Amino acid sequence: MDKLNVCWNNIYRKIFRLHIWEYVKLIQLFCGRLDLIRIFRQRKFKLSTKLMKSVNIVLQSCYKVVIRNNKFRRLCNEYNIVVDDALHSGKSLMISLQRFVG
Repeated sequence: MDKLNVCWNNIYRKIFRLHIWEYVKLIQLFCGRLDLIRIFRQRKFKLSTKLMKSVNIVLQSCYKVVIRNNKFRRLCNEYNIVVDDALHSGKSLMISLQRFVG
């Protein structure tokens, strides 16, 4: 994933004629874009939101497996998204995810 992110950043460097050592985060910010890693994280949260809202029992079961995954929990902790309360009601995770996903 890191190598893909470097390639993604190099595209910005090429477009804006930056050197390899120059920082592209601000350009991405001003362009209203995210780096590749955060795009994938955002997509994970969007998928989990859709799974949570689904009326399909199979998809709801998938959601329950996802929110118990340690990687997903660490990702939620990184963005201050509460998962524990969501295990019981689903409300706090949905509100937090809607804030992140926009």
